[in-house]
Amino acid sequence: QQSNTITVTPINDNIVEGAETVIVTLTTGTGYDLGNTASRTATVTITDTDTFTATVVSTVATANEDPISNGIFTIDLASVNNTGNPVVVNYSISGTASSGIDYNALSGSLSIPNGQRTGTVTVTPIDDTNIEVNETVVLTLAAGTRYAIGSPNSATVTLVSDDQYVASILASDATAAESNGAMATGEFTISLSEPNN
Repeated sequence: QQSNTITVTPINDNIVEGAETVIVTLTTGTGYDLGNTASRTATVTITDTDTFTATVVSTVATANEDPISNGIFTIDLASVNNTGNPVVVNYSISGTASSGIDYNALSGSLSIPNGQRTGTVTVTPIDDTNIEVNETVVLTLAAGTRYAIGSPNSATVTLVSDDQYVASILASDATAAESNGAMATGEFTISLSEPNN
């Protein structure tokens, strides 16, 4: 025989990894000489098809306008990212709150660095003078590479407004009468500082 083979058999695990290499280098021995430097080594690359499973929860589920306190979504890959590169998880935003008006706009993706399992998306309210009911920011995971979408795939942060109406009262008809059997009513008017919308 002129040749023979060394077989590299990967071990199938559930660990999400980057590409890895097996390098065989010829060394001196009996009955043969080594060729040139380039022919002394060869490489087999082991690729990995495992994927992370991404989920999301609202770890701080309430955000306030004044004093400002942020809401936080936490995205979890279910295992540590050991791929050697960041894993970018995509998401969409919905809810009753308006981006850029009620809270600072969000990018739509989160990069989880190598060596990390989780990352956070911060919801920062915009403090305004509008009197509003509580509003919601809903983050829903979207498809991407190197991860599947698990459950829960959606979470909610509630924005709480600190603004309140200012109430005032005046006597819009300041005279009431009860003379000679004829009765006339007086009237108070209570007003809010702005319409109740």
